Amino acid sequence: MSDLAQDVVSQVLGRGHADAWKHYGLWGRPPAPRGLLVGEAPGPNTDALLPLFPYPPNSAGGRLLKYADVDPADWLGKLVRMNLCDGTWSARRAVAGRARALAFLLDRANYHHDEPLRVLLLGARVARAWSCRGSFGYAEQYGWKGVGLRVAWIPHPSGRNLLYNDRRNQLRARRAVLWAIGERDAP
Repeated sequence: MSDLAQDVVSQVLGRGHADAWKHYGLWGRPPAPRGLLVGEAPGPNTDALLPLFPYPPNSAGGRLLKYADVDPADWLGKLVRMNLCDGTWSARRAVAGRARALAFLLDRANYHHDEPLRVLLLGARVARAWSCRGSFGYAEQYGWKGVGLRVAWIPHPSGRNLLYNDRRNQLRARRAVLWAIGERDAP
């Protein structure tokens, strides 16, 4: 990557993220995404246009990376990120966000090997917006024109979620994340 391109990336991502991406050797072309990570809404210090970055380690991305137990270079780029709400959570925004996500998923230009991306939902409200129940789960849902979407959901990996204090739940999240990035056939 040219010095000019590196400067642009540094300005867009911020020096901390740009240095971290460089640390992981990710200046080249990212891998083809295998999954879509759907969150609730960007936090106050989150840029919704950036991928869920696994840095710092106590962030949601850092916790998911820890649960998945994969190298950061294997994680980054394999998940596209989308939030249901652009601002604070509301049911109306969530419905509109789900429609945007479905339009993205059903666009053949976004397919991976002629199949829609795998969908990993983060959090109970996001799962409910997709008509999914329970803390953890997996289902096949059918989109427009009968296209089958594979959807898994896990609790939000925030530091406040006590479900992740149980090692079994961390392993369930690991299986779901590995499935979403294409490392497993089933969550």
